[in-house]
Amino acid sequence: MNLAPRIRWFVAACLLLASMPAAGARAQTPALIAARMGVAAPAAEPRRPEPVPPPRVMGPPADPQPANWGDYIQPPAPPIGPLVLEYSLAAPATGIIQQNVPDQYRAPVADSESVWTRDATFLQAIDLWRPDGLAPVGVEQDATLRGGQFLFSYRFNYQAFEDNLVGTHRVSDASVAASFPFVPNQMNTGRHLLIVQYGVTDDFTIFGQLPFQHSSLDYLRTAGGTFGTGFTNPGDITLSAMYVLWRRPGQQLHLNLGLNFPVGFLDSQSDIPSPVVPNLPYVIRTGSGTYDLLPGLTYRGQNPLWSWGVQSIGTVRLGINRLDYKLGDRADLTAWIARRWGERLSTSFRIDNQWWGNVRGADPRLNTALAPTNDPQLQGGNRVDLLFGVNLFLPNTILPGQRFSIEGGAPVYQSLNGPQLGTSWLLNAGWNLVY
Repeated sequence: MNLAPRIRWFVAACLLLASMPAAGARAQTPALIAARMGVAAPAAEPRRPEPVPPPRVMGPPADPQPANWGDYIQPPAPPIGPLVLEYSLAAPATGIIQQNVPDQYRAPVADSESVWTRDATFLQAIDLWRPDGLAPVGVEQDATLRGGQFLFSYRFNYQAFEDNLVGTHRVSDASVAASFPFVPNQMNTGRHLLIVQYGVTDDFTIFGQLPFQHSSLDYLRTAGGTFGTGFTNPGDITLSAMYVLWRRPGQQLHLNLGLNFPVGFLDSQSDIPSPVVPNLPYVIRTGSGTYDLLPGLTYRGQNPLWSWGVQSIGTVRLGINRLDYKLGDRADLTAWIARRWGERLSTSFRIDNQWWGNVRGADPRLNTALAPTNDPQLQGGNRVDLLFGVNLFLPNTILPGQRFSIEGGAPVYQSLNGPQLGTSWLLNAGWNLVY
């Protein structure tokens, strides 16, 4: 094979490539290079044609799935959901007097049984339709009602007293016996309360209370033996009003203003105070014998799990009773917090601070030398109690909205104008129905 022509062509190609023009110059093709060299250009390989895809053959579409008509003789019942209706209810008036044309509101309700609950809580800052909707059972006049609503309540309060105190110090029976022939030893007081409230408007609620009280008091005689006295009779009737001063979602402040009417008994039909024994002293009488003004303020708050409140109520004695005395004024400041544990149960904690004054004037039939319970200057004091409570709410019974409550506690501080029996423990229980 003669290689000389191919070698000359290869050397000429390398020289031409080394002398290629700058970018943008005319491209040097193999044919142009061969022409300049005076040699024949190499034969180009033939271009292979690209394969042509076979034509797509479209078949008929797949048959649709047959319809599942089910059993046409006994077809299945379609699912039925709750029927959503729209109820038109009347919002009660605000202020003190009902308006002729109440406000209207409409609300979609899926369950007709919930209309009662919606109507009971509409436009209320504090939801009464929950276990902690009311304050602990030892607190009264804590809740205002919707216009047209009632609250019926029965409550029982019990207090046990023992050990004589002078100021904050406990004194022995012997030290009391050095000044008085009768030494108070123990006392028990039970009060039954019937309460009715009515919401005149959303802002204005009236309150009525009838108490029935039983008290028993035991003495030790310095001459030996014991002596007991007791008293059971209705107490003074209370009529009060509550008016909302300020309301926000979950919070409310209302004014309390009431009056005690002196229908309680100061005497017994069969027993009167004696100059030789200390029967029917001031502390066990069921009435004050005077008209008493009851001013106060109540604040309440509530969120989805907690409720809380503060209340201050005073008792101002107006005038002198027919036995030439009047009981000391009183002030009660209490605060509480409650936690709900579902739709039916809640627990509460409360602190209660009470002050009460000495008797002014004196019942001339009581011999003040017999016992400290007969001395009008040994009746005042101050006490702080801590109480724990449980509430059970029954929203879906024959009487919806029932609530059973119990609360118990004991003093953590007492300062008495004694010698005077101190409180050892106390218990409050009750039943409430908001209707």
